[in-house]
Amino acid sequence: MLDAACDAPGKLAAASLLLRRAAKARDPTAVSFAGEAWLRFLDGDDPAQPFSTGAGKLLRDGGFRREVAEDVAPALLLARQRFVALLERDHA
Repeated sequence: MLDAACDAPGKLAAASLLLRRAAKARDPTAVSFAGEAWLRFLDGDDPAQPFSTGAGKLLRDGGFRREVAEDVAPALLLARQRFVALLERDHA
């Protein structure tokens, strides 16, 4: 899915969608989270808070922007790591 999104906003939107799907499998109430609440959910128990205070902040609204000036690679890496973690917890 991420490969099909050719621009930065598209990649962020695809990553966010995949995270929402994984989050729903983990916690059905997670689909109702938005904005900062969504980022805090993605932070989980990580004291570094990489989504609410770090590169992952782009997942809050980057997929809705026409253009993204920031480098999206760090946010996409965080999204991938969190996606895997959510799925691993679901199957553990």
